[in-house]
Amino acid sequence: MDPAQFGLSTLPLQHAPYTTISPETLANTNAGKVALVTGAGQGIGAAIAEALAKSGANLAILDLKIDNLAKTKKTCLSHGVKVENFQCDVTDIENVKEVFNQVETQLGPIDILVNNAGILDQRPFMMSTFDAFWRQIDVNFKAPLMLIHEVLPRMRKRGEGCIINIASRSGTVDVPMTLGYVTSKAALIRATHTLQMEMELDGLDPAIHMYALHPGGVLTGMGGCEYPVRHDG
Repeated sequence: MDPAQFGLSTLPLQHAPYTTISPETLANTNAGKVALVTGAGQGIGAAIAEALAKSGANLAILDLKIDNLAKTKKTCLSHGVKVENFQCDVTDIENVKEVFNQVETQLGPIDILVNNAGILDQRPFMMSTFDAFWRQIDVNFKAPLMLIHEVLPRMRKRGEGCIINIASRSGTVDVPMTLGYVTSKAALIRATHTLQMEMELDGLDPAIHMYALHPGGVLTGMGGCEYPVRHDG
């Protein structure tokens, strides 16, 4: 594949991060707020959790295996904020509801939701099982929508909130051998934009604001994630 066809996000960064999003600029901007981050055990999720801790937010960090969160929790605690870790299967609505209630009991109402948990099963569609393909839809699209559906009424009641969905550059281009991933991310992008329009119609924009972020290629352990994906052979 030619990296150029996927835009500048696949090319080396040629400048320092924009000052508007630098840790110095964002210091204390989220002081006293509660942020919940899924898939926070490694990679992008761990980095987001630390960035939120640096901005002063108290954190609820989630992962399928709670042991995966030890390093992230230690790092975030070093920034002087409260951090609670939770085992959560984000595809299990009852588990999600239970964790949300625990978060509000231990930390307070959720001000910021970051839907980061995701999986990738990279192979041609006809060489995959349909279950393996659909599992990516469950984790990458259905799960974020379930979390949003659970948190949005709480945010609406308080009249404010922020929801960040980690989509992907892959959701805007065609990438062979990643049909489940690109499909789920494209759906997440459209859902985010549509929900923001619903907030506007409900008079809640910009008090409740949503974002779909499109990272380019990032070297993480996504390929070794623990969400079960069944394969034949």
